[in-house]
Amino acid sequence: MKISSEKLIEKIKQEELKLNVLLLFGNDWGTIIGLTKTIYNYVKKKNNIGEIVYFDCKNDKNISIKGLINTQSLLYKAKFIVIKNISEKICEELKNIHFSEDIVVINGEGIKPNSKIKKYFDTHRVFISVPCYELKKREKVKIIDTFLHNNKIVLTKDVYWYLVENISNDYLILEGELEKISVYGGSSL
Repeated sequence: MKISSEKLIEKIKQEELKLNVLLLFGNDWGTIIGLTKTIYNYVKKKNNIGEIVYFDCKNDKNISIKGLINTQSLLYKAKFIVIKNISEKICEELKNIHFSEDIVVINGEGIKPNSKIKKYFDTHRVFISVPCYELKKREKVKIIDTFLHNNKIVLTKDVYWYLVENISNDYLILEGELEKISVYGGSSL
């Protein structure tokens, strides 16, 4: 099932979506990393999830994905697993895994639009694929508006539009710049 990053976050907040396996793909690594962090922050307390477990398919050859997912944690109800450097074999591996409470995020940076992995996730009825490309103006405005609202920051109209027009379209840079505004600006600028 393919879904935009905005819709994904909205559905997570409203608890309308059961998360288990997500493919974050595209050429904007900042969006992939930022979205992974955002998803983790939303679900960690509600789902009693421990720290993020990172798995690199190229370097962690002694551990299987199935073994990592089926291992029970003593302290937490579920795990948040980020997998990177995947190959097309992952589609077959995922078919044979029973997912309970664990959440798996696959970093699909650089996956080609016509890849078997992307097609598998786009058409799967439960797994989710999320395109992660440079932010468009509309997406950037929504992120800025949400950040300002959540942090109770009021900007003058001129400052707001200057920010929208001049801040980066890269998700991680945008997030960092907004954080600076909250530290520097207080409640109004």
